[in-house]
Amino acid sequence: MADDRAEIWQRYGRLIRVGTLVVMGALLAAFLAATAIMTSGNVSETTDLVYSLKAEYLKSNVDQLINALEAYRADELGRTAAERGVAVEDLSADDVAAVDERVQRYAEDVIYAEDFRDGSYIWVNQVVDYDGGDGYAIRRIHPNLRDTVGTELSTDTTDIAGNHPYRDELEGVKAHPEGYYYTYYFKELNSDTVSEKYTYARLYERYDWIVAMGVYVNEIDEYAGRARAAGRRVALVGAVVLLVAMSVFAVGVYYVSKRRLQSAYDTASAELRQEAHHDALTGCWNRGYGDKLARRAFADFRSGRADCGILIVDVDEFKEVNDTYGHAAGDRALRTVAAALKDAFRSGDRVVRWGGDEFVVILNGFKAKGADTIEGKLRGATGRLRIEADGREIRLTLSAGLAVYEAGDDSYKAAVNRADEALYEAKTNGRDRMCRRL
Repeated sequence: MADDRAEIWQRYGRLIRVGTLVVMGALLAAFLAATAIMTSGNVSETTDLVYSLKAEYLKSNVDQLINALEAYRADELGRTAAERGVAVEDLSADDVAAVDERVQRYAEDVIYAEDFRDGSYIWVNQVVDYDGGDGYAIRRIHPNLRDTVGTELSTDTTDIAGNHPYRDELEGVKAHPEGYYYTYYFKELNSDTVSEKYTYARLYERYDWIVAMGVYVNEIDEYAGRARAAGRRVALVGAVVLLVAMSVFAVGVYYVSKRRLQSAYDTASAELRQEAHHDALTGCWNRGYGDKLARRAFADFRSGRADCGILIVDVDEFKEVNDTYGHAAGDRALRTVAAALKDAFRSGDRVVRWGGDEFVVILNGFKAKGADTIEGKLRGATGRLRIEADGREIRLTLSAGLAVYEAGDDSYKAAVNRADEALYEAKTNGRDRMCRRL
């Protein structure tokens, strides 16, 4: 009888062990299947999101440029009318033509000054014949092919895949003048490599311009690939955790993994937004977006909505820090200065890394009578500037030039030039000080 009971318990134990293994295997398979579904879904969603963000990014830059040109034209017409003592609508055809020439030169200055980190750029083709064919348009502005500006274009031109990009562009903006997206193959900026390009084009009817901007598809694929790799890593971690504590934590692991996948998905999206406008080293606004902020502030100033100041800040003896202690110390110095400037100024002011060791602070709402306050804030920031390098404490100092937008300025660059002159004066008079052009 005892032997029978022992055999029954042995059989029951085997059944429990087999059942447990089956349940664990089923749970593991279910988890891996669910993780694969989540990974696949999030990769697909991430790819769609990246395309959506890039589409918004392209459209925003083209629309902002056209809006800026319209605002500049309105300002120039108003100024010319004031000089002539007439209403804008009574200006002569010659005066209007002269304004339009200035607008087109302004467009060239803005487009060629832009510096987009992802290798994208804006270009302009002027339509001569909306029916297409040879010579249907003239290349007006093109940062990647400056030596071909003025060339006649043809809708019969094909790319390496046999697409007709100029025909697609022309027909697209005719059917959708508010904006049209399309793809084709074109050489990358400053390279002979030919890649597929995702492009947004809009018709600027005033000048018969097609204003376009594109980004290469391989960059979009890179973001999707990063999301896919993140998903695979999370799936592996989840499987290991499930094997360790299958029956107790299966449901919890599923939701933890799902949150991690969502986090990877959100991180890729946030990185894309961050890269568009920020300097990777310091976290400040980058030069490309800083230009837009300065132009926007100048438009507000010209319309009478708000005054604005420009403060250019330069790190004294920065080259010596780099040469003596290495680029790692130089990078720490730039990050320290950026943090001090962002801490010293108001949240409504904009700290921009202008290039190298130079920063620009856009002082929204600033009036010249507040110059002493700005100098005090700068001195407060300078007093905290210390970095460690090779076991030594290095004190950093700053030189700065301050200027404001003035009624006679044609663009924000006039104030930037005056601030730069004041910075030069500060440098030549001993550094560690702020000079003014007010």
